[in-house]
Amino acid sequence: MAGTSQGGGLALATAALAPELVALCHADIPFLCDIERGMDIAWERPYTELVEFLAVHPELEDTARATLRHIDNALLATRIRAPTLVSVGLRDTITPPSTVFAAYNAIGAEKDILVMPFTGHEVAASVVERQLADFASRFAS
Repeated sequence: MAGTSQGGGLALATAALAPELVALCHADIPFLCDIERGMDIAWERPYTELVEFLAVHPELEDTARATLRHIDNALLATRIRAPTLVSVGLRDTITPPSTVFAAYNAIGAEKDILVMPFTGHEVAASVVERQLADFASRFAS
């Protein structure tokens, strides 16, 4: 499994929910990690959409938060069994780094994280090169 942003979040979720089917997981700047914290600190969409919704419907806050916990990769990550490579941009205003670290820290399987101190919500070429090498070494016949 591999993906970026929402795709990175889906890669983590797939590895967590179907661990017997995923041999390797690469999640770049994954969204849907520590969603409640993302709501508190993100400055850009999509996390701010949740805040905008709750501003109109404050009576639904408890229900919304309880529902979001069912798809939060920081909570699902404990189920991941595949070797996992995560990347995070420390200047990311869309997917705050602390949310990515929350999911990464919960993974109990073999894991590594590529920290990109000078990027935001984009993946550096060096990360792509590392991923290609990882796929080649694990799946070469």
